[in-house]
Amino acid sequence: MPEPSDLAKVFLRREEAKTDTRYFDLPPRPVRIRYAEASAREWAKHWFTAQEVEQWLTANGGISASVAASLRDAGLTADDATVRIRTPRGFVHKLPLAIRVSCGELTAAEAAVELREMKARA
Repeated sequence: MPEPSDLAKVFLRREEAKTDTRYFDLPPRPVRIRYAEASAREWAKHWFTAQEVEQWLTANGGISASVAASLRDAGLTADDATVRIRTPRGFVHKLPLAIRVSCGELTAAEAAVELREMKARA
């Protein structure tokens, strides 16, 4: 089997790191490589590098490539997407921007506006 791409290695490392082999065996390596390559293709469609994917997944868990791309295109970084917005009245949203965009509560552009407005108030 060919060596996985650099982008796929991000997914392989993350999968192997979170798996506790005391309780079950890992799927065979060819299966894990196919899964990693499929995930890598999804992120590559949105022009993410391996380093960018690592940043987004580290900051935002299981964020999808399309949501990460829409947030990036709106001018937000991986770290910006983890912010919980404080409203003008002082309330803090329970969910970070990335999740609010993922579930359709906000568009990426609206998230960027909320973040800018919050930073302007600070």
